[in-house]
Parts: sequence; structure tokens; C-alpha cells
Amino acid sequence: MRGLLASAAAFLGIGYVLGRKARRGEPSRRVAFRRFEDGGPPEQAHAVRDAGPSTMREPHNPWSRRDDDLDQTFPASDATAKY
Repeated sequence: MRGLLASAAAFLGIGYVLGRKARRGEPSRRVAFRRFEDGGPPEQAHAVRDAGPSTMREPHNPWSRRDDDLDQTFPASDATAKY
């Protein structure tokens, strides 16, 4: 039984490493950003999207007043994220 578990763990570990290596060359897909470059100033540690429909990746989607209010409050409500 231990041999089977060790083999399964080794197989999963090798698959994980190979999967990470294969994705290393692909550009990161930032879903919330309209373009890959929309990440804020270069000196900023992490990308933070500005609020509003103008920075949506798919601006053709309907945008209500409630969507706008929720979008503007998200960063303030996620204070522990350490942007």
C-alpha cells in the first residue's frame, strides 16, 4: 500500500512540475484587465485595475450603477490583500 501511495505521489509531483514548466513560457492571463499592460504604474509591486467600465476587458457587457459602486469599493474591502 505504501508503495502505491509513494508511486501515486511521485506521479502527481512529476505531472505538477511538467505542467508548471510547460506554462512558464505562456504570458499570464489577467482576467480583470482589458490588456496585459493595464497593470498600473511600473513602480507598483502588483497590478491593480482601476475601477470603472473603461478598464473592463469586455466593455460590451452591460454596466449598471450597482456594478460601478461594487467595482469601486472592492479594493477598499480587500484591505488584507497587500497589493
